[in-house]
Amino acid sequence: MHCVANRMILEANNIEKAYMSGEQKIPVLMGVDFKIAAGEFVSIQGESGSGKTTLLNILAGLEKCDSGSISWESKQIDSLSLDELAKRRRSFLGMVFQSYYLVPELNALDNVLLAARIAQNGISERIKNKTLFLLEKVGLLDRQKQMPNTLSGGERQRIAIARALVTEPSLVLADEPTGNLDEHTGNRVMDLLSSLCSELDTALILVTHNKSHAELAKSKIYLERGKACSEK
Repeated sequence: MHCVANRMILEANNIEKAYMSGEQKIPVLMGVDFKIAAGEFVSIQGESGSGKTTLLNILAGLEKCDSGSISWESKQIDSLSLDELAKRRRSFLGMVFQSYYLVPELNALDNVLLAARIAQNGISERIKNKTLFLLEKVGLLDRQKQMPNTLSGGERQRIAIARALVTEPSLVLADEPTGNLDEHTGNRVMDLLSSLCSELDTALILVTHNKSHAELAKSKIYLERGKACSEK
């Protein structure tokens, strides 16, 4: 893929979200504006309960905002049907989670291929080659037949990174991807994720409590009292 300068991948305009607690309305996001260009790396920080994961879910189209709009590559997603949104998400977006979410019955290779099989209704020779390329990039080509329960936490997260990138998404969302890892392993995984996204011109949004990982980003956002502020 080739990065087109300043091409907007995702835009969030005046996002508001609140939840009900009994009869009380609890605002979580209040007028959040957010955008990311092709190949850009943005980190999102904030105290627990500040709305980081809620914002990430809204950006992913997994949760609706109360008001405001989300656009993927200039297309407002609230105009899409649920089927259209799901189909678009499979090709537009890759996700990396704290808990890996590998299928325990599938080996490392098939876990990566599964994302492409779902997104593309089949596996082409090019995708097979892309999968092997990514497994080599994450240092697990020689462990492609291993089952998830035989891999370390760091290895499982590296498989999850390959899975997120195999469909050649425009954007990867990473929600605390090193949260279950020790510091040394977490640093290696984060370096790998950021360098691979940079190499593939894939935009990356990272939600993290880890300040040193957030510092790797070109742009940093801090959520506070429902607003997106410059990183502290």
